[in-house]
Order: sequence, then C-alpha cells, then structure tokens
Amino acid sequence: VMLLEVDAAGAGFRQTWELFADGWVPLPGGVVYWPEQLTVDGAAAAVVVQGGGPAGGLDAGVRRLEGRFEWQQRPGRLRVPAATGVVELAVDGRRIDFPQRDDDYLWLGDRPRQAATEASVSITVFRRLEDGSPVFLRTRLMLDVSGPAREVVLGKALPDGFVPTALDAPLPARIEQDGALRMQLRPGSWVVNLSARGTGIVESAELGAAGGEWPEEEIWVYVPLPQLRVSQFEGGVAVDPAQAGVPAEWRGSAAYLLKPGDRYGIAERSRGSSEQERNRLRLERSLWLNFDGDGYLARDVLGGTLVQGWRLDMGAPFHLRHASEGGETLLITGGETEGDTGVELRRRSLQLEALSSIDAGVAEIPVSGWRHDLDSVAIWLNLPPNHRLLAAAGADTAQGAWLERWSLLDIFIVLLISVAAGRLLGWPAATLALAAMALVFVDARYIGWVILNLFFALALARVAPEGRLRALSLRYRLVALVLAVVVALPFVAAQARLVIYPQLENPWWRGGPPELVSERPLATQDAATMHAAAPPGVPALMEANRKHVETDLPASQLQRRPWERDVPMERYAPGTLLQTGPGVPDWSWNRYRLQWNGPVTPDQTMKLVLLGPFANSAWRLGAIFTLMGLLGWIATSCFKWPPRRGGAHSAAGTAAAILLIAAIVPAMAPEARAEIPGETVLEELQRRLTQPPECAPDCAHISVSRVVVVGDQLELQLAADAMVEMALPVPDASEGWMPREIIVDDVAQPFLLRNAGVAYLKLTAGTHDVRMSGPLAPADAVEIVFPLEPRRVIVDAEGWDVIGVSNGRLAAATLTLQRRATAGSGDLRPAGFPPFVRLRRQIDLGVEWRVISRVDRVAPQSGAIDLKIPLVDGETVLSEGLDVQSGLISVGLGGSQRSRGWESRLEPVSTLRLTSSADGPWTEVWRLRIGSQWRVAAAGLGPAALPAGDQWTLEFYPRPGETLELAVTRPLASEGPSLAIDGVSMLADVGARTATHTLTIAYRSTRAGEQALQLPASAILESASVDGRPQPLQLAEGRLLLPVVPGAHNVRLQWREDAGLGAAWHMSKVDLGMPASNVSLAASMPENRWVLWASGPKLGPAVLYWSELAIFVIVAFALGAAPGTPLRRRDWLLLGLGLSTVSWSLLIAFAIWVFLLAWRGRARPDWGRNLFNSLQLGIALLSLFVMISLVSAIPAGLLATPDMHITGAGSHGNELRWFQDQVESGLPEA
Repeated sequence: VMLLEVDAAGAGFRQTWELFADGWVPLPGGVVYWPEQLTVDGAAAAVVVQGGGPAGGLDAGVRRLEGRFEWQQRPGRLRVPAATGVVELAVDGRRIDFPQRDDDYLWLGDRPRQAATEASVSITVFRRLEDGSPVFLRTRLMLDVSGPAREVVLGKALPDGFVPTALDAPLPARIEQDGALRMQLRPGSWVVNLSARGTGIVESAELGAAGGEWPEEEIWVYVPLPQLRVSQFEGGVAVDPAQAGVPAEWRGSAAYLLKPGDRYGIAERSRGSSEQERNRLRLERSLWLNFDGDGYLARDVLGGTLVQGWRLDMGAPFHLRHASEGGETLLITGGETEGDTGVELRRRSLQLEALSSIDAGVAEIPVSGWRHDLDSVAIWLNLPPNHRLLAAAGADTAQGAWLERWSLLDIFIVLLISVAAGRLLGWPAATLALAAMALVFVDARYIGWVILNLFFALALARVAPEGRLRALSLRYRLVALVLAVVVALPFVAAQARLVIYPQLENPWWRGGPPELVSERPLATQDAATMHAAAPPGVPALMEANRKHVETDLPASQLQRRPWERDVPMERYAPGTLLQTGPGVPDWSWNRYRLQWNGPVTPDQTMKLVLLGPFANSAWRLGAIFTLMGLLGWIATSCFKWPPRRGGAHSAAGTAAAILLIAAIVPAMAPEARAEIPGETVLEELQRRLTQPPECAPDCAHISVSRVVVVGDQLELQLAADAMVEMALPVPDASEGWMPREIIVDDVAQPFLLRNAGVAYLKLTAGTHDVRMSGPLAPADAVEIVFPLEPRRVIVDAEGWDVIGVSNGRLAAATLTLQRRATAGSGDLRPAGFPPFVRLRRQIDLGVEWRVISRVDRVAPQSGAIDLKIPLVDGETVLSEGLDVQSGLISVGLGGSQRSRGWESRLEPVSTLRLTSSADGPWTEVWRLRIGSQWRVAAAGLGPAALPAGDQWTLEFYPRPGETLELAVTRPLASEGPSLAIDGVSMLADVGARTATHTLTIAYRSTRAGEQALQLPASAILESASVDGRPQPLQLAEGRLLLPVVPGAHNVRLQWREDAGLGAAWHMSKVDLGMPASNVSLAASMPENRWVLWASGPKLGPAVLYWSELAIFVIVAFALGAAPGTPLRRRDWLLLGLGLSTVSWSLLIAFAIWVFLLAWRGRARPDWGRNLFNSLQLGIALLSLFVMISLVSAIPAGLLATPDMHITGAGSHGNELRWFQDQVESGLPEA
C-alpha cells in the first residue's frame, strides 16, 4: 500500500515493502518528476535508474520508504508503478476514495464522472456466413448500453431467407414473429449470438433495412466449404477484418461491408470434389532376375496418398500375383482394360505390398507397370551370379551399372594411358591399352594408376641423360614394372577363378539360411476370416494357431451404439479365395539401384543391358588377356632402345604430362575452436534455476469465497489453502471496488502486489482466512474478477442482482453485481423456433449391406421434436422401439435429447437410388462406405471432397429433391494359388550308417487344406512340428499329408534313413508337390571322410584344390626348366603334391628359399661388410623358418584332414551348402 499526499508545492509518499532477497524496487515518479529525499527505515538512500524508471536498492526484509516530489505547478497525473497494489491518495488534505489509475499513471484528483447518463445503445453487427448444407448465418451483436434498464426492439435481426435456430443472449431477449429482436437492456457491454439457417442456397439476395436501433452498416464474413463446392461471396465492399474489428476467431476469412439495399450472394464455381486432384504415390521395388534368366519377379512397396480412383491396376507385361495392405491380403481382380489386374483400396494413406512377375523376352520393360502416375520410383535390381548390368536406358540414375561407374576423371585417365602407350609403344599398343583399361579400370582403378605410373617410369627412363640420373630412372622403371605385375597378378587370378567358379563372386552373399524364421515379408489373411472344407487334423491345428483379433477402439467406444461410431467392415466374404502368389525371393547377389526422381507415367519404359553368364565370362577372359598382353608389351619394350617411333622429345613430353596430372593438393584441416554454451544450454540452465515447485500450478485453492455488500461497503472473505509459501492471486474489481483493509488470520496485511493486472497476496503454507474490505464505487455494475476460481461462492448483496453464479459456482471467472432496477424488469421469455434436424445416412456396402442413420438436433435447442422420415428402398429397420409404417419411420427427440439413431439392413441391388426430401424439416448427408469386393459408379450427384480420416468414404450433400444413383458391380477375381512356399531348408547330418534329415518349410496360406509331400520311401519320420508345436503326422510309403492353415507358418520335419555312406553320396530326393522359393540345402559330412568333389545347384561349394593343383603342375614344369633351379621337375611335382593339401603358402616360401640358396652359391657380389652380413643373417632366419614349417607340416599332412580349399555359398571343410532361387516341385539334386 502506498500513501500519497499531494499539495500545490509537491507530494510526499510512504510505502512499505517486504523483500525476500536484496534487490531493486520501483519508485513513483519519472524523468520529469524525480523522487527526492528518499529514506529507507529513516536512513538516506540513493535513487537510481532501473528498468526505465526511478528505483531504490533495498536489503531483504520489511522496509519502509519515504520520499518527496517538488514542483512549481501540480501535474495532472504522476507515474506510479503497476506493481503497487493499493494506492491511497489525498489531495490538499482531502481523501480521494477511488483514485483513477491508467496503466502506470495515477490521476492526481477525482476521476471525472458523469452524474447521469443518457439512455443510449450502440450496436455493432458482425455476421458469419458459413457455406454448407444448409447455409448457416451466425450473427454476433456487440452492444454498449447506458442509461436505465428498459425494454427495446432493436430491429429485424435476420435477412430474408433465413430462419433462426438458436439465440444466446446474457439479457432477456426474444425473436418476434416478424423477425424483430426484442431485448431488456441494462447498462453495460453485452454480446448476443444468433444462429440461423438458410432456406435456400443463397444465390442472390438484397439486404433490407432492419429498422429500430439497428446500425446502417454490417460486417459480413464468408467461410467457404471447399470440400462441398468451390464458391465465392459476391456483394458489399471488401474490408480488412482486423481494422473492421471482426472477432479474432473469425478473422481467418474474407470480410465485407454491407449496407441496406446492397445485394449479396454465393457464386458457385464448381460443386463436389475436384477432378484435378491426383494421387501422390511413390514406388520402392525389388526386382529379381531368376537364376536361369527366364524372367523377373518384382516385390513392390507402394506408399503415398490416394485421393481418387481407389483402385490400382497393373498391366502387361507384368502379372500381379499377390497384394497386401496393412498386414491383410487383398483380392486381385480383373481391371476395366483386358489383361489388367489390380486391387480395390479403401484407405487414403497407402502402404501396399505387391508381388508381380515378368516373362522373359521383353525388350523394353515399363518402369512401374502400374496404370497410374507416380511421383518417384526406385528399383533395387538383383542379378544372380555371373550376371552384370552394363546400362539401364531410361533411368535417371543406375547406381552400380558399369556405364554409371565411369566419371570424367576415369575417362581422362584411360585416355591418358592410351595416348601414353601410343607415344611410347606405338598405336597398336594404344589400342590394346584402351581395351584393357575399358574392361578393367572401373573394377580395379588401382591397376590403372599403377599402369600410369609404369608409363611415367618408362618415359622418364628414355629421356634421362647418361649418368647417375639414368641409372636411377632404370631402377625406378624396373620397380614400377615389378609393382605392376605384382598388383595385376592377384586381379588376373581372381578373374580366372570367377570364370571357373562364378559362385565365388560375392564373398558377402546373403541368401536363405538353413534355419528359417517365422516372420514373412508379406502378410496373409487371418484364419478367422476364411474357412474351407478342412481335412482331418486341420481344425485342431487351426484352433492352436488362431489369432484373436481385437478392435483398437477403446472400451467407451465399444459401448456406443453403431450410429455413434464407425463400425468396421469385413473386406471379403468367408471362403473368398485370396491369392498368395509365388514365394518371395530372399537372396541378394549383384545389386543395382535404379532411380527416377521426377513424375513417372505409365508409358515410360526402361531397357536393361545385361551380360549373361557366357558374355560375362568372356568379359573376364578379355580383361585377363588384354591386361597381361599390355604388361608383356611394356616388359618387352623396357629392354629395347631406341624406340621405333618418337624420341626423347616425345618421351619427355609424355613424362611431363603424367607428372602434371599426378600432383595432389593436400586438404586443409578444419580449424578447431572452443564454443560458448548455446542458446539451448542457457535456456535449460535458466529453466532449472527458475523451476517452480512440484505442486505448480495447483499450489493453492480457494474453497469458499463469500461476497458481502452492506450499503456502499463490500467485504470479500476467502478460505484459502496454500501448499507452499507463495503469492496468492486474489479477486480484484479494478475501478469498481478498492480494498482499504486486508486481514489474514486476524492480522493486518499491508502488502499487495500487482503484476500484469493481477493482484497477489503473500501467504505462508497452510489454511488461511482472508478478509478484504473497502468502499464500492458509485456505479450501476461492479465486476469482480477471480484469477483463481473458488470451489464455492456465497453472495449476500441486498439491492444487487448477481450475474455469473450458478448453484454456488462461478459460470466463468467473473462475478457481476448489478444494481437492481426499479422499472423495466418484466420477464421476457424467448419464443420457440421451428424444428429442424440433420439426417445422416451411412450406407455400408460390405459383405452385408446395412444403413446406419442418425438424426441430430439443429433447432430448437430444447423441446420435443417428432418427425416421420422416409426409408431407403429395400431398407429394413433392425433397431427396436421405433414405429415403421408405409416406408416411414417415426423419430422423436426428447426435450434435451440431441440425437437419435437406428440401424437397418439393406437388400443388395445392382442400382441403388437415394432421393433427398424436397420439403421436409431436415437436411440430409449421405455417407457411403464401399467394401473391397464392390465397384461403384455414382451418377446424378458428385461427391464432396474426402472427409478427414484414413478410411475412404464418399460423402454427398444433396439439396432438396436431388437424386443419387449408384451402379454397383462385383469385379471378377483373378486366378492364383492360395498357398506359397517362401523358403525351404533341408539339412542332412550324414553318418557312417545312417543319415538324419531336417526339412524346414516356411509357407503362407489364405485358406485351410492339405499339401502332399513325397519323402524317400526308406524315410523313418522321427518328429514333426508346426511353429514349434509337435504335430501327430503319419508317413506312409514316403507320402506325408501336411495340414495347411491360413497365415504364415513354419513346418519342421525330421526323419532318418538307414543308408551307409559310400564313395559317392547324394542328397535325398524330396518332392514338395508345388513351386517353392529360396531353397537351401546343407550337408554335414563325417570328419573321417575326405570330400573330393561336390556338385549341385550353381550356387554351391567349389572345391578349389583341383584347379590350384593344375596351375601348380604348370608352374612345376616351369620351375624345373628354370635356369639355376636346384630341383628337377619330378622333385617339384612331388613336393607340391605333398604340401598342396597342407599349405600353398609354405610351398611358395620353400621355393623362394631354394632359389635364394642357389643364387647365393653362384653370386659373388661386391658388397660391403654390413650388407653382406645382413644378407647372411636373413638367409639363416629364412632357412630356420622353412625347416620348422616343413617338420610341422609332415605330421599335419599325414594325420590331419586334408584341406581341399572348399568355399562358396557358406561352405567350408566338410560342411557343404547349396542355394537355388526357386524350384518347380522337387528339391534340386546335390
């Protein structure tokens, strides 16, 4: 509380502050009138500028401030900080009961008041015209009333063509029969809301004069409904909504100024959904070329948004084999174009998975195969072993393709090598170099750089002058040649190996594992939605595997009636044959990424330039011969001088060019800098320092608030509870009431803080009794604002009307006291409005046709309504308690009932006709949900734009008398299997006398049945299980009937065969009786058996020993004929045969050691002492290593299992594995 005493010479102020920490407090005054003679607890204190105004520094605690202002002429107002809760003002010794405060300023005198106010009313009219069916007009009146209470006719409230539906007014009001608005007014500002519906489509009308107190100008706001129609408001003058004072919640639409006599209307541009909207789809495809090259299999993932069509078709040469959406298999049906197949879709957000196939012999393949535009397409092309993609004509990018891997730098380097070869060796050598680099460079760029270095050394050796530089250049040339040979030989060996064993091309190969998992890439239909004539044994297995599908609706939704929620529809009738398609490939070998970034149309095609097994092997052989020929040509030229063409000048130019392009500019390392904490860190620190207590924002509440008015005094009593020490927001009446006395728990409280227009009172933790009392201003109405609403409000105010309290609770956060009027207080009851409802019909065309209808109240807001509504042709009402006679259903709404609904069955027909009532007191909305097994064509009325939600529905908003005809057809299903095998694994554990086989099958099925498997006749079944659960299956003469249930499942069979292991062993023959994909075979041989050879599918084990031995025989003959060799050919052959199954590296080390000893015996180098001793020590160490290795190898070669260097498809040692992408029926032989 601040006491301010003002006179002609100045003013003195006294104020008490309570501070909880040292700080600054704002003082009254400003730059013109600066506070002087400031004392704090009687001691002089300084006044400084803080926060743009005078302030004093205070220590924590209760402090008393005194100060003074001096002036020559008293100002009209003085700055007083808003934080000052209560100001007591005395001017020339006279107390001012209600000093006037405007924000941060205090008027130094009585507030000018009007002794008597004239009876006046000011009206501002805002109208919101909402497009719809019907059109609604929301009228908002802003009234400023002065003078005594009275009853007034304000004028005609609605334009012609509108019928009132609801009136919301804080004062008694009524719409008369002639449309005039009559109200009982009293002083204050009031807001009246009036709702009305249009009787037509409001094409064109004239705004008539309202009369009475109605203003001459109105502000109209038009809200279109784009999903219903494209429309434009015509008439009036366009204005800025903000400048016109349009309510904030209406400012998102265009505003217009209308006057009596102005014409207005809604111009309709188009009706219904826009055909210009298009689907936004993207395609991710995995495309597999079959191992035998006779066709492709594609797995598509289509994502995006559907806005029209609601069907996706695929055309030739693609054949759609399987489709699923959201984990549910879809029915593939024929399209409108012959040869097309597709699926019906019913969700806006698309996540479709599909399997399709392409036959061999198609030169140009459509990019997508879908008959729809796509925003983007990405294809992962998977090629089997020994295949290569050269180019993909028509694709934006083909990552990994041979042509795409070339960069400008690569082309420049290859051309540079070719030109260097031509300048140094002649142009035939240039042709050879160009061919070698074209075949080799993108696969092994390091070879190109080594060859380039070799040409640089060759050129440098030719231009170097005689002497030391020439000797160094010759040595550099020799080192470069040796380096090129050493680098090229492993590449040549690898290429030669791939020609013989293509399965070794990809050492990181990922294929179908022997143990299959239960998760399948494509979903299947749940068993509960299908049935068939199940053979014996199947029902029990179906029951064990049944998935209980529970709806995702909450319990509150489940208890609601059908017309109050969306009832899910079944996609297909029980017994519908859904196609599973073939097994999904699960292998990856040579992968290429094809990309189309822009829109892709259905007619766009691509052409894949592929190298098959024969051409790819020829490519590798060409790379071997051209590279070795080039190196041989260079090696031969190294010892010829002078060259046939050119001379020192050409060689010098070549060397200079090579040296120039070999320069490399090192990159600069980025500078490291220390950083100050970022904005996020600082905000987090601030949040932690200013973190409110855990109880916030509910640290206090007011249980009871009592308002007592006696005469011109108002006392406010609060029963407040505080959980922590805090500042309690207390009620405030601004200028209508000034608390002079504040008592907390019978103790006077002088401190009241005001912040942001809210008054706060300091309270400690606990329960408190707060009393605030003071005089009332001489006003007709006082508004008391409660920042913290009390639980209960008691008002004792004789002579005052209480507004805002209902059943002891605040309706809002404000309580208004209105002086009771002595006249004009008669009861004005509102007149009733004619009944009007909205009829919603939801028609579900699913397995069964049904109609869910609901009537929603529009007008009046209360009161009984009784209507007779016609049924749809063929509709049979199923709900009880409704009277149906002569095709009419009687629907009644109770006094406060908002809606009522019923459920009906509808007979399926080929043509469904709906007609809206021409003169009934209702408007209709038709909502159509179409099952996936139906195709519907609408005529007579276009649908509105898609409503919110993911499920596809058609909504129609008919006008009175309009008719909609629906032609309903059932598309024919495409042929396809209901069972697919996605993976097969057979593992044979071979023993000396018996072999145990384990067969694992992963299948997908959409219906129950049986599948016959043919096992070897000598097989003895040991166990059978489905999804880990044992099954009692019987094996009769090798024939096993496997029960098939809908869903994705794993079958595991184990049997024994009593057959000994001879010199040759074959995998048991198994016939699945149907095609299968991802077939894996594995055999585990005994440790005491030596695997010499293995055959089977192309992707299987490779026994490298024999090819390596053949190469060694050739090398042994060469070593035996080499000059200076200490061993003969026979010796080399015997040594190689002895060490070949142990370690080829040991054999190479032995050969180096032997040749080194022979050379040391002949050579007489003139070396220094140190170099000679080093050579001797190295030979001794190498001799020791070779001797120890040979001694260790002898027992290993005699006792250990020989290493036949078996690899490929995960094979090693005696563990053999094979993989085949697909089989027709029987498992491949191995």
